Amino acid sequence: MGSTPHGRNQLTAADAALGYTGGTIREVNGRTVNIAKSLMEAFDLQADYSWETRFGSFAANVMATVQPRLSQQAAPGSENIDTVGYSNGPLKWRANAGLRWSRGAWDLSWNLQYYDAYRVYTSTASATSRNNLVLGQGTEWIPTQTYHDVYGRYRFENAPGFASGLLENTELQISVQNVLNTSPPILASPAYYVVSGYAAEGNPRLRRYSIAFTKRFGR
Repeated sequence: MGSTPHGRNQLTAADAALGYTGGTIREVNGRTVNIAKSLMEAFDLQADYSWETRFGSFAANVMATVQPRLSQQAAPGSENIDTVGYSNGPLKWRANAGLRWSRGAWDLSWNLQYYDAYRVYTSTASATSRNNLVLGQGTEWIPTQTYHDVYGRYRFENAPGFASGLLENTELQISVQNVLNTSPPILASPAYYVVSGYAAEGNPRLRRYSIAFTKRFGR
């Protein structure tokens, strides 16, 4: 954005004698002008499938996003910089997959999250900064990450005797996040590194449990 001379008066002899090469400004165009641009390419994929067996109902799903390009040009004539796969840009691949089984009062599911690898430095980092970051991290790449969650639910529909009324419209839910207790990558943190600690895609609390007991009243 900027103000660009849109029109000038004729150069007078007096102004020319003073060394000016153009006349006085008559009009200024102060409207917004696009001086930067970006180009993104991304593809979303999804597949779902369900089937019935004598052991219960199954449902599987897979979702993935691949982003091969996100180039940005900061100013006219400047270089197009692709940020995919760098610490300041999107991941090239992200995926999520799940499998669910249900039968009667039981409902169990498993979920997987996948995150692609990315470089420890930004797409605009200088050669010196890149070398320092790689030296501090011990590698150029933050590795791929995969996390697994499991979930279970039981609905108390056929409890015997006194418990039948007490547990009516009641369900128990148990979930375990990061069931394999996978630690997210640790990021080195020299003074010049703006991101430190653990990779943002994971959770440093590792395996986590939650239990919910829910009862609904009325109809």
